[in-house]
Amino acid sequence: MHAGDVGAGHAVKAGNNLLNLVCRLATFEVVSLLVRAGVTPENAVAIIQKSSGRNYATEITLPDNILSGTLHQGFTMGLMHKDSSVALQMADDLNVPLPISTTAFANLKQAMNEHGQESDMSAVALTYENDSGARIRP
Repeated sequence: MHAGDVGAGHAVKAGNNLLNLVCRLATFEVVSLLVRAGVTPENAVAIIQKSSGRNYATEITLPDNILSGTLHQGFTMGLMHKDSSVALQMADDLNVPLPISTTAFANLKQAMNEHGQESDMSAVALTYENDSGARIRP
């Protein structure tokens, strides 16, 4: 697809990956909460997937990579950090506040410190497990 003038495609790529980060982390956070509330991870994902909270993390990441126990999607934390940094710098340059994205980015940095920048993004689920005490993988 044609995004626009020179640089627009780069902006969309960075913005899309920042949105993916936000959705993924919010989903892990909520699924951890639901597990602590007594819902199985599988039921939490299945119900959310049929509801308004569905997103790429409930459709692909959790079923294929977390609930299956593989913890491998093929996108590293370092790459997510790079793309998210580009989007956050763009927001800073344009004076657009992104408080939710900034929080998600801080959580990504915490996960990178725990698991390393070469770790798959699926390993972020381990950080949520550690922080919440809720096991969301087999």
